[in-house]
Amino acid sequence: MGTGWTAERRARQAELIRTWKPWERSTGPRTTEGKERTARNGFKGGHRAELRELAKAMRRLLQEQHQVLVRTGNDVSISRDVLQDDPALTAYLGLPLDCGAA
Repeated sequence: MGTGWTAERRARQAELIRTWKPWERSTGPRTTEGKERTARNGFKGGHRAELRELAKAMRRLLQEQHQVLVRTGNDVSISRDVLQDDPALTAYLGLPLDCGAA
């Protein structure tokens, strides 16, 4: 779907812009704050995916550690105390909901 601009209309607008020469009056940012803001225009972020991978790796390590503790019969009472107070952490780690029960 087109923009509705015909070739003639586009040519006419281009000619008008060339006569106006808006680039000659463009000043860009004038204040320090404006310059700082425009300096960040190219920032694309990119840390979210990295943080998600880090969180997944941490989750896998914590799950493995929990499984080792359970298999070896080591006391996980410290974890139980924490997990009883934080069911969201229990769910995040992918542990059974009853793992915090004594």
